[in-house]
Amino acid sequence: MQNRLGYKNSRTGTLAEQVDSQFSYNLQMDFYLIAGEAMLYGVYTILFAFYIHILSTRAGMSKNRFLNYATISLFVLSTVHFVLLLTNTVTTNAGVHAVFTDTAPSKQTSTFSARIADMAVFVYVTGNVIADSIFIFRCYAIWNFQLKAILLPIVCTVAVATFGYLNAGLSIIAVNNLIKNGLHYAFNPTLSSVFFIAAVSTSLGTTVLLMILSAGRIWWLAHISKEIMGRKTTRRYHTVCTMILESGAVYGLGAITSLALFLAGLNPQFSGGFVLQQLVGIAPTIIAGRAFSSKHTRHTRVWAVYPPFPLTA
Repeated sequence: MQNRLGYKNSRTGTLAEQVDSQFSYNLQMDFYLIAGEAMLYGVYTILFAFYIHILSTRAGMSKNRFLNYATISLFVLSTVHFVLLLTNTVTTNAGVHAVFTDTAPSKQTSTFSARIADMAVFVYVTGNVIADSIFIFRCYAIWNFQLKAILLPIVCTVAVATFGYLNAGLSIIAVNNLIKNGLHYAFNPTLSSVFFIAAVSTSLGTTVLLMILSAGRIWWLAHISKEIMGRKTTRRYHTVCTMILESGAVYGLGAITSLALFLAGLNPQFSGGFVLQQLVGIAPTIIAGRAFSSKHTRHTRVWAVYPPFPLTA
């Protein structure tokens, strides 16, 4: 079983050995996670710079403003998330150092670290909702603006937001109790874990659902186009399908990995949105950048809203 910070209870070894082993484990996990976050943020920065370059030279901000501003907002949130997690890691490690030097960390330091972690969760959940909204809007356009096609993804996205904010809300209540009453950092890790698993699982399901709806619709239109106009007309359809599947796989694989590690008890820090926030931003940025730069899509009305084919089927 793990407590709020991910410490594992053990029945073997002396207390000092258990504490030393657990601190070493947490320090290693913090290092690996912040290194992964930094690497993905670097990749994301390059992709976003490419997206802005394409946007400024070929498309322009006046077109598809909702999608453009939403994509930019995702990068801003990912930057904030990276800074928050870096700050939280430094603060947490300072607390660990205080324990080893027999100078217990102050309550202010502990609560500050907890506040930073809670803010990171809120940023991650918000970014996830924005990313899902981008994919929902594109799916909406692909289905010729039929509301019934996106009702279930909308419900799933609302559920993701509810579970995610409840997860963060429980932590905020615990921190407030600590500040107000001087209580131990009371937290229900089981309930929090349920909300975290529910949020990521629902988000993963939403991603798969949107991939099926979008790619399936395009595949059907490609089939109709081939029957009427021949095989040569299907290339642009296949290009768009590839974009959708690639971008969905980016976040999907990350979500599956994080859930597996979390359920195995190897990575409780994922509840703060480590790595996932960057993937949430990378996925729609990849598809936006490719949509603007692909020779099979850029000569038509930008498929980010209007797919490069008539939606009459």
